[in-house]
Amino acid sequence: MSCASVSGSFTVICPACHHDVLVEGRVRGAGPVYFVPKKTKFWTLKDSFIQTTALICTRCGAISWYGDTAKLTVLRAQVTPTEVTEIAPTEKGSPV
Repeated sequence: MSCASVSGSFTVICPACHHDVLVEGRVRGAGPVYFVPKKTKFWTLKDSFIQTTALICTRCGAISWYGDTAKLTVLRAQVTPTEVTEIAPTEKGSPV
């Protein structure tokens, strides 16, 4: 299966072992699993669920999870700038 829907025009590599053969799929529980960003409008005609896609490395089994950035952009545009909070990087790359 192609990684084109996630990768676009660049090569996708495993973040764990740097292998370049990954298989695309979806993460499922009792149903599809969606990402819901904080601070999105609740009472709208469109949902705030961002569909996700996953890639699994054929060498080490690491799973990378990706969301639909086009829908995220639309959702963020509907929120006023004072409502948006982003996580800033920590000093010297230390964990939060």
